[in-house]
Amino acid sequence: MQIKNNNCLNHPNKKAISFCHICNNYYCEECLIEGREYYYCHKENCFQEYKKDLENFLESYDTNPRFCPQCIKETSDESTGDINSTNLVGTKLVQIDGGTCLLCKSIIVEKQYEIFGFRVKSFGFYRVIQFKKYRTDLVGSKETIFYARKLLNQKKILL
Repeated sequence: MQIKNNNCLNHPNKKAISFCHICNNYYCEECLIEGREYYYCHKENCFQEYKKDLENFLESYDTNPRFCPQCIKETSDESTGDINSTNLVGTKLVQIDGGTCLLCKSIIVEKQYEIFGFRVKSFGFYRVIQFKKYRTDLVGSKETIFYARKLLNQKKILL
């Protein structure tokens, strides 16, 4: 679908970025809310549909955990890769305070290389959704299974 009017319905001096999935009017970024798949505007009936969209997201979250649209926008699809530590030497994920997303429950972590508990190197910051399931390997060590996406704005975390 092509944008016929390049301007926002509410702000004629601003360019429209997309349209509301319900009323089909075009709006700027300020006037749209991003749902799981579509944009919604702030009109009452459109906003109610947005809320239903979020409820559906939350209802199926326990059986199908995933990142919300906002966390996807703030990250790349780059994962942490393997996390291995033996005899207090190796990589681990350290949670950053205050980085929990209220919608998808993802947390912000720093991937670090440590030797005897001392951080030697940082590999960057990631959003992670952890599972409460564990997998045991042949030597009996436990592994947490998780999804991870690298944060695009690494400097923001360092402030």
